[in-house]
Amino acid sequence: QIYAYLTRVIQTTKFSEHLKERLGQAAPGHDPVSATYSIRAPWPGVQLYYPPVKYLPREERYESKIEAADRLRKYAAANEAHTVIFDLEDGCRQKAMSRAFLAEMLPTIRAAIPGRVAIRINPMGSAENHLDLRLITEIGSCIDDVMLAKATENYGIDELHELGNHLSRSAKTLRIQPIIEHPRSLRNAPAIFACDAVEHVVFGIHDFSRALHLQISPEHWIDELYPYMCELTLEARIAGKGVIGGVETLLLDREPPEKNLLPEWLSGHACDNARIIYEHARREALMGYTGKQVIHPNHIRLIRYAFQPHNEDLHRSLRILQEAVKANAFLGGAVRFEDEMMDPPMFAKALQTILRAIMLGFRDKNLAAICEEIIAGLPEDKLPEIWPYPVR
Repeated sequence: QIYAYLTRVIQTTKFSEHLKERLGQAAPGHDPVSATYSIRAPWPGVQLYYPPVKYLPREERYESKIEAADRLRKYAAANEAHTVIFDLEDGCRQKAMSRAFLAEMLPTIRAAIPGRVAIRINPMGSAENHLDLRLITEIGSCIDDVMLAKATENYGIDELHELGNHLSRSAKTLRIQPIIEHPRSLRNAPAIFACDAVEHVVFGIHDFSRALHLQISPEHWIDELYPYMCELTLEARIAGKGVIGGVETLLLDREPPEKNLLPEWLSGHACDNARIIYEHARREALMGYTGKQVIHPNHIRLIRYAFQPHNEDLHRSLRILQEAVKANAFLGGAVRFEDEMMDPPMFAKALQTILRAIMLGFRDKNLAAICEEIIAGLPEDKLPEIWPYPVR
């Protein structure tokens, strides 16, 4: 019966001549370089930690509220990150002042921030957390995501249920991004991913390694934590959720150039730290991560480039899809492509490459229409196999 069903699905899945024509035009001649990237993207993407009130080390003092407001107005619209994170936890010393600042400023400045806005709150049950939740109730309409530090470490999965119930009473539906910062949280991963309000989790590599008494290095942490990354990624894929990668602590000596100059810059002009950060981000992207956090603005452009499929990847994926659709082999059958034999898993990965670019803000109506038409022609039960991520 199963064989008969699959045979029937394969035989009845037909792609339109219109799609074949679109692919025929796009595969050989379409130039993704001309498309633009939007800061506002469906996925968390590059997430920048932004201190509401900043410490000024040269002057050995914190900003005044006026200085903090001027800084926010100056950088809000110019920011290139997909998400701005206002940190109220470990990176925030002046917590009360920061909450008061956000309550006053965020409603007036939110429209100028082009991407998503997240707030990282203190662990559930703490005195600071109660004050954080009060702030969210007050300015919930200005926020997209709530990042929960030390998620499930103290009270287990009940923490997320309590937070979810609180957020459900806000002005709009807010997403929770739990931060996995302890082996206990990793063990709770299946239950965490099962929460409806959770679409992506964050791998908090520095707290996680501290809890393990594992000494990691800024140059090699991705190898040193690789087994745990794989475990978290496996749980995410089973649940159809996303993972946001670790923060890099290495600093750059200068701002990376514009996107079209990055390949040459990386190959011959970038400092070692830039190459290391790029390679880490590229590996996380190839593992299917849906974003990465940064602590310095000059990391943003480099990590965006690492996470977005490169132009040669998009060109090759289009040509693979053209061959699959032409042979009506997307769900069954094999074709020769260049010097490889390819079958449905390879076709699906080509589609994933283009979808990934779109979810990270790649704006190209032609590619989006091609993806939509391919997806519309597939049985619903096949879609989770091809695209095991949140799509909102």
